[in-house]
Amino acid sequence: MPQQTEQLTAAEISRLAGVTRATVSNWRRRHADFPRPSGGTESSPTYDRAEVEAWLAARGQLPEPSAKDELATELRNRQAGTPLNALYPIVIALSRMAPEAVGELAELPDAALFHELDKVAEPFAEAVPTVAEFEFGPDDAALLRKVVTCVREEGALPTVELIGGRLAPDTTVRGSYATPQPVIELMTDLLPDGVPPQVLDPACGAGGLLAAAAQRGATRLFGQDVVAERADLAAARLGVLAPDAATTIRTGDSLRDDAFPGLAVDAVLCNPPFADRSWGHDELSYDPRWVYGLPPKLESELAWVQHCLAHLKPDGIAVMLMPPGVAERPSGRRIRAELARNGAIRAVISLAPGAAPPFNVGLHLWVLRRPDPARPAADPVLFVDASQADGWDAVRAAVLDAWRSFAAAPDDFEPVPGVARTVPVLDLMRAEMDLTPSGMSARWHRSSRPATSRRR
Repeated sequence: MPQQTEQLTAAEISRLAGVTRATVSNWRRRHADFPRPSGGTESSPTYDRAEVEAWLAARGQLPEPSAKDELATELRNRQAGTPLNALYPIVIALSRMAPEAVGELAELPDAALFHELDKVAEPFAEAVPTVAEFEFGPDDAALLRKVVTCVREEGALPTVELIGGRLAPDTTVRGSYATPQPVIELMTDLLPDGVPPQVLDPACGAGGLLAAAAQRGATRLFGQDVVAERADLAAARLGVLAPDAATTIRTGDSLRDDAFPGLAVDAVLCNPPFADRSWGHDELSYDPRWVYGLPPKLESELAWVQHCLAHLKPDGIAVMLMPPGVAERPSGRRIRAELARNGAIRAVISLAPGAAPPFNVGLHLWVLRRPDPARPAADPVLFVDASQADGWDAVRAAVLDAWRSFAAAPDDFEPVPGVARTVPVLDLMRAEMDLTPSGMSARWHRSSRPATSRRR
């Protein structure tokens, strides 16, 4: 079977050459020798990369390749099935070395390079969940040298991201979305008194929440993801970004096959999959995690809520990014009531559409606490409607000001009209456990209007 060639769109050609799309269109019209389309459609053609690069090089339009470009080319040329995740321990090891030592490695002969990289990477091999024993051979010399050069010239994190993009360009799971960095930072800032030592993310993706926790002082990180490529990438990113933290990343379905049974941590950060109808309702009916009730089949998010609470120490805090329907759907009312009655819900915060995917809805942040049997569970619940704030800086300020004031003295919280207020659990029960902050804000406005005199 002939090897499939890499195809480029017109937009990709423009980025490759460092010109505008209009320039590429002009080349296509004015130069008869411009490569002919080899794929795509009539309205969106694609072109053979090798032919395009040759055409650009002949005209001096092909920029000098960077170390990252050269590594990307080498990765593209690797045969399917090459265990590229075996490169992650090498990059982690290189990230711990002085720049001059990395430069010296790049100059070693092939045999010495193999030996040194194998030696320095061995301690980090077990940190990447699915890395199997693999020995690089003479045919891998160019690849390994380009990895070392890319780390030296571009940095370890861009090198990890480049390998990860090749390994898992499309590893999405239905209802699973990446968490934008501003939301990651806000979620981490909602942990009280700074980030506690131990943090778990049971749907860790590429490790963004755990990395933020480590950068704020967490020293023991635990993560699990159902997609093996994402778990490997998370381990590699954390190996580079959090060298001083003890990190354990596992692969697998956290609800069906919890990698950390019995683990109790100080804090959980989680952006779980949304609306997953096959989360395991039937086989997990009698699971001990369902302290607040068996989650309905269409309420997978409430399974994740209870999974996160089950992994907290008493008084430990979880911050979760949730779809808005979880706050109001009738099917979840009983579990929401039990969570509130036992003091497990501390705050519900609404964000504007566009803050995080899916961008067409305004997501919520839930702040949860594992109840301590030694403490009464009479605290009210904080509601913050940040959906109308003007810009992300205003969102952060509104949310964090309200949360920190509430955390310091829940019973003495001063409401911020139209933005934040507390509600006693008994009042939530009367409102049929609708935990939607915007609805709570509207009810607050109605209840706070001055009485008008009745016309006689």
